[in-house]
Amino acid sequence: MTHSRHIYLLVLAFTVTGCTATQLRRSTVNQAKTQSDIYQQQVMDNLAKFAYDFGSLPHFSIASAGSALVTDSGSIGYSATWTGGSVTNFLNPSASRSAQLGWTMSPISDPRKLELMRCAYQTAIKPCLGIERAEECPSCTKLFNHFYTGDPEVSVPSPSPDGTITSNCIHTDICWLGFGCKKCIPKHCPCDLVGSYCDMYVWLLPGGQEQLTKLTITVLDYAIKDPAQLPPEDMKTVVTYFDAENKLTTKDKAVAEVTEIIPANQSPIDHEEPAQNKPGAGKRKFSNMLPSQRAAPLPQRQNSPLSPLLYFPLLRQQQQTLTPTPPR
Repeated sequence: MTHSRHIYLLVLAFTVTGCTATQLRRSTVNQAKTQSDIYQQQVMDNLAKFAYDFGSLPHFSIASAGSALVTDSGSIGYSATWTGGSVTNFLNPSASRSAQLGWTMSPISDPRKLELMRCAYQTAIKPCLGIERAEECPSCTKLFNHFYTGDPEVSVPSPSPDGTITSNCIHTDICWLGFGCKKCIPKHCPCDLVGSYCDMYVWLLPGGQEQLTKLTITVLDYAIKDPAQLPPEDMKTVVTYFDAENKLTTKDKAVAEVTEIIPANQSPIDHEEPAQNKPGAGKRKFSNMLPSQRAAPLPQRQNSPLSPLLYFPLLRQQQQTLTPTPPR
């Protein structure tokens, strides 16, 4: 009897160990499947919220981390009873299993991201509510442009150059949602494709799953990514030389010079020749001026048509640093 009991316990130990690993794998895969369901359910609930009140504030949380824990435990008891010269043996096996599955959710609290989501939900629900007005504050068009192109005035390309889903993929001419009270929900509608807020319910119409997927990916884009950045401009350093009449000249004839850092495709100076009989009336246009920059007076030269006293105020108005070169 003792030998048989040991074999039984050994088989039980191996069986429990193998089943635990299998169950953990199944539980982890099943939990991973729920991630997309969680996102879609949040989108459906938000759509119900905006159907209830078009000016609502959306909510959204990202599943940042998940855990799956399966614990199996087993025990076996043995007892023997002596009755009238005979022994009765009892085996009392028991087994239990516990599973703990969970997601760590990170809610979106950035107002700019929530602003984009609000525009996406309003764009999707407008055809169902018959709303055609376009709000100027916020301007959803400019918000979408800034997110995808980096410039509020540059339209989102359709289709996008890399083929990804953008705000242009949200239908604005058809309603792919049904909405109403709880009793209005069709009986054939899957429960996991129904959103609710207060006493407002929304559900997918035939063919609506494609639009729900696009909207969910768009909202995820706003939740995870940052707006596009314009490529930095190539910069260059230029030095411009001036003579005593504030005209462009060469370095060997200059009485003053200006050093500027400007975009590579920009001309350093817009210069107009002085009008006739108006010496020193040349105009200069500077970019990227700094408040701390001050104009430096020019050194006097013999036979100069402009005195430093007259030339100095003209340059101070431009707020640009002039570095005098020694008179030659």
